[in-house]
Amino acid sequence: MQKGGNFFSEKVLIHYSNTRQQIIASLIRICPLKRSSGTCLIVSLRKAWSLLVCKISHRLSSNENIALMLVPPWFINHPSNLYAYESMDIEFECAVSGKPVPTVQWIKNGEVVIPSDYFQIVGGSNLRILGLVKSDEGFYQCVAENDAGNAQTSAQLIIPEP
Repeated sequence: MQKGGNFFSEKVLIHYSNTRQQIIASLIRICPLKRSSGTCLIVSLRKAWSLLVCKISHRLSSNENIALMLVPPWFINHPSNLYAYESMDIEFECAVSGKPVPTVQWIKNGEVVIPSDYFQIVGGSNLRILGLVKSDEGFYQCVAENDAGNAQTSAQLIIPEP
């Protein structure tokens, strides 16, 4: 095992939220912040990982810390494909979470949807389209982004002939 910002080659036991999780130490880097202070920074080597660390235990020692937790965007609710007729109002639901709170943007057939009286972002991340016309038909993507990463999901709007 090596310290001082180098990679550990053993397993490290991390305790948080009254649970235990064993993480292979080759996936994290532990960097001491001050000599003999017992404080360290834990850096994930995989962007999608994040940790809120309360106690770190190793067979030689243990230490308690709190680290900033970044959580990449993830979808609580994905939009569904919709079938609707012209002049109807529809809403694509797209509930997203993450830390920091992700920003959400909608894209239609590869082009950014600009919010307006016609295309509305409601509830923070849902897309409402008022008074459908045939040209609204297509593929819609909900794109969520924060400092920890990004995620996207999509759905299709089909407007059949009357």
